[in-house]
Amino acid sequence: MAWRYHAQRAVTNTWLNRDCFMLGTNLEWSLSGPGALSCNLDAVAAQEIAGDGILLFDEWSTLIYAEEDDIIRWGGIVDSSTDLGNGSRAITARSFSGYPEGRVYLDELRYYETDGFDLIRMLWTKLQEDPLANLDVQLSQNKSGITIGSANPGDRPIQQPGETLEAYEARVVAWQSAINEPYELAWWNTPDYGNEIDNLIVQTGGAYTERHAWTGENKDAVTHNIDLHFPVAGNRRDDLRFVEGENVFVPPLPTRDGLLYGNYVIALGAGEDRHTLREEVGRQDGRLRRDIVAPSKGTYSPSLLQRMAQDTLDDAQQIMKYDTIEVLNHPNAPIGSWQLGDDLFLQTHSGFEKINDWVRLVGWSMAPDNPDRATLKTVRI
Repeated sequence: MAWRYHAQRAVTNTWLNRDCFMLGTNLEWSLSGPGALSCNLDAVAAQEIAGDGILLFDEWSTLIYAEEDDIIRWGGIVDSSTDLGNGSRAITARSFSGYPEGRVYLDELRYYETDGFDLIRMLWTKLQEDPLANLDVQLSQNKSGITIGSANPGDRPIQQPGETLEAYEARVVAWQSAINEPYELAWWNTPDYGNEIDNLIVQTGGAYTERHAWTGENKDAVTHNIDLHFPVAGNRRDDLRFVEGENVFVPPLPTRDGLLYGNYVIALGAGEDRHTLREEVGRQDGRLRRDIVAPSKGTYSPSLLQRMAQDTLDDAQQIMKYDTIEVLNHPNAPIGSWQLGDDLFLQTHSGFEKINDWVRLVGWSMAPDNPDRATLKTVRI
């Protein structure tokens, strides 16, 4: 497996280096979240100036693509670096889906009865209208089937000819009391694009994955895609096997942390004091009541806050948790044979908890210099 790293200027799409020298590279992929790249640069690469007079590896300016055997496996944006002394640097990068985080929406909008995936596409479109923010990310055109925002109550009623004042006022009262919970964004609340996209993913119960591909005969351009998935991103993989002692060389050590357990959630949204938006959800499970407070001051929608409270409760009910599996390249499951969102069957025989269950793959990482090992991030399902 041959790996190469390409550097491109984000704003101009100018290629800076088609074979970058990077040490100790580690790559991460995440479901419904940004992946990451980290590496070290020697004194030459760390201080290299590109043809445009700017550092080759410049924060929020340089795009990096990790290519294996002519296929782009990872793409992202340099976001930080650390001086390691002697002129060398350590750099980190986030994948394209992490760009909206920290960007502030500076307009006003209101949507009624709109598919959640349409709202996500709307946010990406708005984000990329600025030439200094246009990464040319394309989103899949599928629907989630989950409607965000209440029905549009329409304009204030107008008194009709011959209608009594009493009847008209009754219609106005009915109009005023009609359910009116649109999806709204307002610049004075400084909404964060990334937070809004994450909230919509939670509210729809969907997921997203990111991919990049060469285009053109000479690999001179790249397409960037975010695929929206509903209800799940992956598949149940009966063709893969993860067994301790075969390809699982460091089995997970489950924890039973009762301090993180809860069976009643109080979610707090926007507002102050007694006017704070509040949603509660609980479950009788035979245990003593344990409360969890879930603050989300940027949430203005009761239905979204309710969904977030339910998700918090579901997670807090999983008293036994394990999140990482160290695996070897093996015919049971060759490295990279899985996809984010896949359901994988895991079997272990050591430790207090014996695992014999399906888990969902929500992220994974590997070092190209050590291609026969990978770390899988999973959640119980």
